[in-house]
Amino acid sequence: MFKKGVKNYFFSILALLLTTLTSFFTTPLIIKYAGASYFGLYQLILQYLGYSIFCDLGISTASLSILNKAFHLNSKNTVKAAIRLVLNKYLKVMPIIFIFQVLLTVFLTSQDETKNNTLSYIIMALPLSFLPLKVYSDFLRSSEQVHIVSKSNTIGLLSTSFLAIYLSIKGYGILGLAISYFLGMTLMAIIPMLYTFKYLSNMPNLENDDYKNGLEDITISQQVHASIQTLSGQLSYSSDVIILSFFASKEMLTMFFINQRLARLMDSLLVNVGNSFWSSFANHPDKDKRVFFLRNINSVFIFFSGTISLPLLLLNHKFINLWVGEHLFISDSFSYIVFMNYALFGLLSLWGWIFIAEGKQAFISRTILMAGFINVATSILGTYYFHEIGPVLGTFISFYFFYLWSIKNKLAHIGYNVEKAIKDFLLIFSINSSVFWLILALIDTSSFSTYKSIVLIASIFSISYLINSLLLFKTVIPSKIFLIIKELR
Repeated sequence: MFKKGVKNYFFSILALLLTTLTSFFTTPLIIKYAGASYFGLYQLILQYLGYSIFCDLGISTASLSILNKAFHLNSKNTVKAAIRLVLNKYLKVMPIIFIFQVLLTVFLTSQDETKNNTLSYIIMALPLSFLPLKVYSDFLRSSEQVHIVSKSNTIGLLSTSFLAIYLSIKGYGILGLAISYFLGMTLMAIIPMLYTFKYLSNMPNLENDDYKNGLEDITISQQVHASIQTLSGQLSYSSDVIILSFFASKEMLTMFFINQRLARLMDSLLVNVGNSFWSSFANHPDKDKRVFFLRNINSVFIFFSGTISLPLLLLNHKFINLWVGEHLFISDSFSYIVFMNYALFGLLSLWGWIFIAEGKQAFISRTILMAGFINVATSILGTYYFHEIGPVLGTFISFYFFYLWSIKNKLAHIGYNVEKAIKDFLLIFSINSSVFWLILALIDTSSFSTYKSIVLIASIFSISYLINSLLLFKTVIPSKIFLIIKELR
């Protein structure tokens, strides 16, 4: 049942590790040659561009179940019809995209004291015009082919990074970063389209292949609930940087990005669990097996997140020091809250896919929207009183004190009990937190050599593995843990 999910996750992780390792090499060079101020501005523009996802009016999220159903009907004409249906929906919102492009360019120019970067803003907004092509990556995600999307994203990101270095060395500044971004986004839009064409060309024609076979249109209600979910998710992801930009310099935005780099790596590793498995989960007819799958994957998820978070958290300070310099490190408290946020977000993201798979998005749209607004409000107050640590503190408050407990009740309402998963998560991360602060209190890691740091991290990883495996699986033998994971297949 879940073999393709395992394959998708494996290739997603390979792509993630490749792009992450590349960014560790390229980011310091870009900061060096383009300047910390331009790099901070570039990151800020990316956060604003993220809100363009709301301009599709929820089509992308709402279309996933329709494209997924068309794929499993194994009808070539039905798949083509589903793609045309979604493509037409995308084309209808293009005027909204154009308005967003213009307004964003005008806004960024008005905030720019130099008024010399308008062309860069226009170039970075241009890839929004590729929105209709998103239907092809949507289809690949819905047809258990996430690994292809991962490959295209990897090609795009690597192209962006290396071109950005070249243009930064040539002295193009923010304009060079904008051109690099445009190239990468173009590749990410075109490659899934080519793969989809190839897939459809190899799909056999069936007798009585009726393109209307089981195909349903995207309803306004689906779009509304999907739009709410998309907007709220974007608020949680990018509001921190935007809020901080009103209180801090572009250099501080660079520090804000740098200090979250390892945590974002962990986040991507965790979020890919739901991305890779949801399409298989969505079409299994046995509800009991779907519940069994969720229970097992919760345990695997918590084990994975608990085992990697503590070593990465302890590594963060040393990593930043070696990567870009001690002067760009914020604090251990900042790092701790950031890692907690991304671990929580990964778990909540996994549960969010359950509602999509069950066709129950309406159940959580109000909850997600409220969580998004609480996140923004607490982040603004936090930034005002606590400066750079405020935005991530506000996010933690909205995630933990509202979203986690609200979504638990919603899952129980549709037949999924996650009480044990929450208890396991809190137990694992309470232990991790205690170990983290104990090590900081007893050991001065700032004076450690790279070799000693590696030995410490390896030791902590081993201890974390032993504790988590005993608590969750009642064994520390890797082969037995693997058998538990294998049951997911």
